[in-house]
Amino acid sequence: MKRTQKIWASFFLAAFNSLMVLGQQHDQITTEVSYTLQGDSDVDLINYRINAKVYEKGLNAYKGFFSARLIAEHTSLNYNASVPQSHDLDQFYSFGVELSYLRLLNKTWSTIVILRPQLSSNFASDLRFDDFNPNATILFNYSKKPTYRLSFGASYLANSPLGFPLLPYINYWKKLSATSEMNLGLYESSYSYKVSEATTLTAFFGFEGFNYNISEHFTVGDKTAESINYVEVKTGLRLQQRLTKLIRFNLDAGYALSRNLDFMDDSQNEVTEFDMKNNVSLSAGIFLNFSNKKKQQPQEQKENQ
Repeated sequence: MKRTQKIWASFFLAAFNSLMVLGQQHDQITTEVSYTLQGDSDVDLINYRINAKVYEKGLNAYKGFFSARLIAEHTSLNYNASVPQSHDLDQFYSFGVELSYLRLLNKTWSTIVILRPQLSSNFASDLRFDDFNPNATILFNYSKKPTYRLSFGASYLANSPLGFPLLPYINYWKKLSATSEMNLGLYESSYSYKVSEATTLTAFFGFEGFNYNISEHFTVGDKTAESINYVEVKTGLRLQQRLTKLIRFNLDAGYALSRNLDFMDDSQNEVTEFDMKNNVSLSAGIFLNFSNKKKQQPQEQKENQ
């Protein structure tokens, strides 16, 4: 691994430690590891994600809410097939900040604006302009009752894994009963059932993916590979288990219905395609909610007096 990659790997670990400290001071941290069983695929990959809310504030007499999150992702690839360039293509990183502003327009409408600038690359050389991605989203929410919500809008994702940056968004959420709810959307749909106060089961269908810049471009035939792109469509079951008032554990067990991993040129045309087999998909994560602790403190102090 080159010196630059070692620096970024160290930064990833440092970011994790920083997020743990910040999370204790503020609200929420989510860590997740996802893995799709290899089978006979040309590439075996595993993703690590960290997402932490580090700031939140009510504005304009709580008609507006501002929040900031730090986001880091690491993807590790193990190639079982030959690649045009044998080095610096197995470790990719993404670091960014998410700034969101929710504004209540009236009793039924609200809007959300999200800015998510990020660096996304294998960082095998000095930073390039292509490593930077200016992502943004605007959404409108409609809800007359607290039991349902319709959301729609659009996102601009400079490093969209779908190959085009402008993406429409629509989602409908409805609480069906005291123990069940459904979520219908373009990118994920689900049905959840609350087994107990601590346990929730969810059946889901959706997709996930990534697009990283390649620091040192290389040529295959008459095309130049500038990024690596992955899209996975999967369905399965998700277990959400609250372990304590502060900690929740998530476990996904599903099946990848479609998997595509490619090197892409600057126009998002395929340069090299890998044979990715459909297989069982596993994901595990821990959600830490420190805001619960802060809300409990006054009551706990009262009880101790």
